[in-house]
Amino acid sequence: MADKPKPKPPVGYGRPPVEHRFQKGTSGNPKGRPKKTPQQRADQSLMLGYQRIFMEESEREITITENGKAETLSVFRAAVRRMHLEAVKGVASAAAKVLKMRQDTEQSTHALKVEYLVAILQCKVDWAEIVEECKRANRPLPKTLAPHPDDIVINQATMAIRFNGPEDPEAQRHWDHNQQLADQIDADARSARAAAKRWPDSKAMFQAEADQCAKMAARLRAFFPNEETRRRYGFDLEEWRRTNPLCQELAEMGKRVRKTGDRRKNDRRSRRL
Repeated sequence: MADKPKPKPPVGYGRPPVEHRFQKGTSGNPKGRPKKTPQQRADQSLMLGYQRIFMEESEREITITENGKAETLSVFRAAVRRMHLEAVKGVASAAAKVLKMRQDTEQSTHALKVEYLVAILQCKVDWAEIVEECKRANRPLPKTLAPHPDDIVINQATMAIRFNGPEDPEAQRHWDHNQQLADQIDADARSARAAAKRWPDSKAMFQAEADQCAKMAARLRAFFPNEETRRRYGFDLEEWRRTNPLCQELAEMGKRVRKTGDRRKNDRRSRRL
């Protein structure tokens, strides 16, 4: 009995005849992408040069006088301000441009906010599932868990997002380092108190050292609060750091350290000159 001929594959949209299909292992463009001609390369280089010059000129600072006061602005900011002032004076073309740019900016900003909010919500859901799984299995949380879902606070009315803890793994490492540093300083304070009892003649010196260490540890713990503090209802990390006296003291200390470092850098630079 003769074998029946195999039916031909259907031919139609998206299904060209077999003899015209790409063969396996064979490129559809054997010659490859054509190289740019010298003129095309020159045009591209020229365009990049124009873009670089445009950006440099846009960021170039100039001094303008407004209401009798001199002010230094970039060329781009000065041009935008001039356009707004013309719109206020009643120039129709300038007013139309300002309104169009305002609408486009608001739309793009809103779209970015929505996209960011959706990503944060998905992150919050995914991390919450990992946290529950670790709790059920009695496993520690992964070190890359940042931000923690409980540290993400979303205002549904304004779509504003705030983080009451480290926002990424690098910030988490910085947070953990400072909390460990606070524990170490607390241990130094306890050692200083023990030394004050052991050597009564130097009690005042050791007690002063213990008080200083305890104050520094308290500053660090205030600036990097623990989970119990961060999980309080209505807690806002930015507001906490702005109003807590210990956080303000630590911030001032950081400013003084940075100023001292900048002064030393300038001194070394002047000596080299």
